[in-house]
Amino acid sequence: MFSGVSQVWLVSDFTDLADDVEDVEKTAVKLEGAEIKLIRKAVKQVKKGDKRGNGVTDNQMEQPKPTSWDQFLSSKDRPTHRIKPLIGRKVDTIDYAADHLRERLPEVQASQRSHIAGKEKLLNAVFIEFETMASAQAASAITIHDKPATFVARQWGILPGEIIWKNLKMNAWNRSLRRGLATAFIFAMILFGASQSRL
Repeated sequence: MFSGVSQVWLVSDFTDLADDVEDVEKTAVKLEGAEIKLIRKAVKQVKKGDKRGNGVTDNQMEQPKPTSWDQFLSSKDRPTHRIKPLIGRKVDTIDYAADHLRERLPEVQASQRSHIAGKEKLLNAVFIEFETMASAQAASAITIHDKPATFVARQWGILPGEIIWKNLKMNAWNRSLRRGLATAFIFAMILFGASQSRL
């Protein structure tokens, strides 16, 4: 269809995957925060012990064990949280988050593999990488459909961070409706502003 195409990416519907990835990221941040809080408590306890004269030697500090805070803190000092706010049961944050990550990561990775393999529902978007700028220019000048407005949305040189991924799911009708509502709102605001300035 186009000459000089280097790579083509079809966009699949990734709404569920995005929610799962967000859940995993929040859990990872919660786990990291809880571990840092626990380490700070253990360091504070070590410093208190040093002041009392029964602290840890330098040799012990250089070679910590994986659960080295256990020798300074009791299990009640570990960070906890409620699963549901106010009414949920209290759980150990580190254990809960680690278990949750162990459970969710394989699911997310399987879903990612499914998207990469192209087994998911495709959206009305495609990303095409060309070998040269001339090839990209020639491809963007081609009218693909007999209705000129059907395939108009084309962008050049977009980075993945600049894309509003959720908007790729919008069809032409939805886009037109939103554009009409935004135009009507702006028109109403202009009328309201003009009527206020006459007073």
